[in-house]
Amino acid sequence: MGYRDDFYMVQNILGYSGNLNDFPTVYFQKGDEYGHITQKHGDSQNVGRMEVYKSASYWIGNEMVRGKLKLVEKVNGTIIHESRSILTKVDTFDPMNKDTVALLAQSIYDRDAGEKYISSYSHEDFYKIDATKAAKAKVLAQIKR
Repeated sequence: MGYRDDFYMVQNILGYSGNLNDFPTVYFQKGDEYGHITQKHGDSQNVGRMEVYKSASYWIGNEMVRGKLKLVEKVNGTIIHESRSILTKVDTFDPMNKDTVALLAQSIYDRDAGEKYISSYSHEDFYKIDATKAAKAKVLAQIKR
């Protein structure tokens, strides 16, 4: 059994980001629960099933971010995830999408079904990590002068 097999199911596929034919990230939503499966990433800890979160105010879609159209996920109007690419929505019940759905379903069945190691961090932990990276970059920029 994989992490949250009751959630990571074909009928809950919302869409994907990245290249459909090159292990895209697949997004899932059922009611107020949401998550995604990352199939390919430069950081191996970021490959796998994201922890499933629950929020009635969750929103996912494409928005202009610093002049570029990107997939963003929001909770309470605040961006919690910004992708490098756009979201391509997929209606899993439309027979015209059967080939696309079959490719996306591979994320559920053909990959490690475990939860991502990295998703054990809370959103607050990610903010702290990002703040630390920003502070380090600022110090290094001052040293280079």
